[in-house]
Formats: sequence, structure tokens, C-alpha cells
Amino acid sequence: QSRDVPLPASLSQRRMWVIQQFDPASVAYHVPVSLRLRGGLDRAALQRAFDLVVQRQQGVRTHFTLHADEPVQHIVPSMAVAIEQIDLRQRPAADRVEEARSMLAERAARPFDLTQPPLHRATLAILDDRDHVFLWSMHHAITDIWSITILMREILTLYAACLSGGPAQLPPLEIEYADYAAWQRSPAATAQRQHQIDFWLDRLRD
Repeated sequence: QSRDVPLPASLSQRRMWVIQQFDPASVAYHVPVSLRLRGGLDRAALQRAFDLVVQRQQGVRTHFTLHADEPVQHIVPSMAVAIEQIDLRQRPAADRVEEARSMLAERAARPFDLTQPPLHRATLAILDDRDHVFLWSMHHAITDIWSITILMREILTLYAACLSGGPAQLPPLEIEYADYAAWQRSPAATAQRQHQIDFWLDRLRD
């Protein structure tokens, strides 16, 4: 799908857009994921790896606007998203995990505005020099549980590359989510979907 034309939202993105118009503060479609990172951590290398994933993956640079009364995807060409750092090393050791849990939960519950990028935020809680919790909270309009697993794996791969100074062996991305959304609106996919709808309309008749 050419990026020089309005990029249609997928059917699920359109649904989430409509729902947010009724309840802008809803967090029902937030997808938070966290990792407990034990051992030495190079926080600057983690930020570089995160930056590389954001630049590599168009989905996490996407937001939405209306075009002819329909939500469309906008992919920001370049985006810098700083990982917020919460330093708890000065707090009593017995309280750090609970404080991190509370602070990260608050950040995971902050609403997203689908018109304002980025539709994700990252936070690193520093419990001590060798114990961290990394939280990446995203809106479901730009990810799902399968995708975020891939994204986290890519961060870890790129983090290792940043530490070693070598190249990261990640395959090029030939298809992005915007391409899938465009395919959903294609005549072939629409016909297939209508065939399924017709089946259930007939099965549930009367």
C-alpha cells in the first residue's frame, strides 16, 4: 500500500476509534507488558535499542485522524520516545517493589488520545543497580499480544547488538500493519467477509 495516500484503519482499529469517541478516558484497550531485568543493565543501550525498534516498526509511529468521516492511519516518519526512568534506589529496600508496582500501574492506566502520537509509553523503574522493571504500555490500536511479543524480542536483540557494537541480525520488514489494513478493504477480502456474514445470516434466520 502506497504511503502517499490516506491509509485506511483496519476494521478493529475503526472499532476502537468509535469506542473512544464515547469514552475518551477508557483504558480497556491498553496493552501493558513488563519485564523484570536482573543483573547489570546499560540504560543508555536500552534506550538506543528502543529507539531502533520505534524507527523500524511503523506501527508504533502510527496515530489516527479523520478523513472523509473515516479514521485513517498516519505514520510519523521519525519519532523519539524517551524511556521515563523512576529511580527508587533511595527508598527503603523493602518498599521498592510495591512502590514500583504502584507507579507503573498508574502509568499503564494513563489514557491515550488516538489523534496524538505516540500511542505508547515506556518506563524503567530502577530498584537497585542490578534490578530493574521495564514497562511498555501501548494502545491496542497499534499492537496486540502477538505483536508486542515480537517487539520485546527485537528490543532484546538490538540491546545485545548495542552492547557488543555489532550489527543486529533482524530481517527486513516487507509487510506492515498498514498493508494488512489496506488488504482488509480490498474487493477479495470484502467478498470473503460478506460470504461469512451471509452464512450466519442464513444460519440464524428467524
